[in-house]
Amino acid sequence: MAIYMKKDRILKKIYLGIRKATLSIPAILYLSGNNGIPQKGLVKRILVVSFDRIGDTVLAIPVFKALKKGFHEAQITFLHRPVTKDLVKQIPYINKTILCIKKQGLDISQIRRLREENFDLAIDLNSDYRIGSALLISLSGARFKVGYDIGGRGFGFNYKVKPKEEKRHQVDILLDIIAPLNIDISDRIPELHVLDQDKERITELLRKEGVLNTDILVSIAPGGYYPSQCWYPKRFAETADIISDRYNAKIVIVGDKNMAVIYKEMVSAMKTDSIDMVNRLSLGELSALFKRCKIVLCNSSGPLHIAAAVNTPTVSMMGPTVPWQWWPLGNNHIVLRNDISCSPCNRGACKGHECMKGITVKEVLDAIKRQFEMG
Repeated sequence: MAIYMKKDRILKKIYLGIRKATLSIPAILYLSGNNGIPQKGLVKRILVVSFDRIGDTVLAIPVFKALKKGFHEAQITFLHRPVTKDLVKQIPYINKTILCIKKQGLDISQIRRLREENFDLAIDLNSDYRIGSALLISLSGARFKVGYDIGGRGFGFNYKVKPKEEKRHQVDILLDIIAPLNIDISDRIPELHVLDQDKERITELLRKEGVLNTDILVSIAPGGYYPSQCWYPKRFAETADIISDRYNAKIVIVGDKNMAVIYKEMVSAMKTDSIDMVNRLSLGELSALFKRCKIVLCNSSGPLHIAAAVNTPTVSMMGPTVPWQWWPLGNNHIVLRNDISCSPCNRGACKGHECMKGITVKEVLDAIKRQFEMG
């Protein structure tokens, strides 16, 4: 596996080198250097663009909070993917949202609409080498454009941010993008504000499942964006059975339809009954459910960061994921991982999967016990 990883890195380096050289000419012709930063009083309309997934959007919340505090008179518009629509409703610092029409937002009507908004400042929250959002920002019509200059992406901005070399958490990586704006970025803890209608919806759903207000709930999200991020369904099942028996807790299983096979395998292996909320909840309702739970047990995934953002204790399993970048923020989270030679590889699939195989049911139960004792 190490050979393939090295080959992938070499090919990626060659590709980015060629792309950077190719884009250097339009970058010089179109925008040159960092042409100052906007004065706070002149910024009335801010565009923030992100085509990232659920967890990334949660970890971007400190960016919106800092922008609202630093440019308190400005209207903040967020252009994002439809999958995060219900999540964005829980971020009070956003005034307006625009859904991405096509992949990476590269659509003529989308660009035309952005130009009609007359943005003063446009911010690209993409923190890797993908180029689509940089192109969209460059065509937005905003006077000031800020984003990471990675692999030639700097052509889209008149303030180019160079990524720092040291290991950084994703929150800090995103906050570094807006650091040149000279606003306070010290608050780095993501917080989701659960909406009343989502609380009411969850209360009603749980009531129909026979859940009392005094019942202890433990939510389990056994899925993940990549197969390599997932602990084993049968181990989740064994763990869930023991939690239910040991703590007299009701188990609520959550997830989306894309991981249906994992959920079915887990439920079929369980000896105790569980409450099935798979593919039944919006992200707002998921936040409300997690807020109601004693503990959330999951992999390194979007649900982990949602649970952390509503201040619910978590126990999570982390395999190939880069730990310093994606660790849940807060003081009430326990992460289990094996620091083996090939981890973190950050690969979506793995035949050996030794990083996850080494995490035992006993380790998870010990972590659950610690969370119950602390809470």
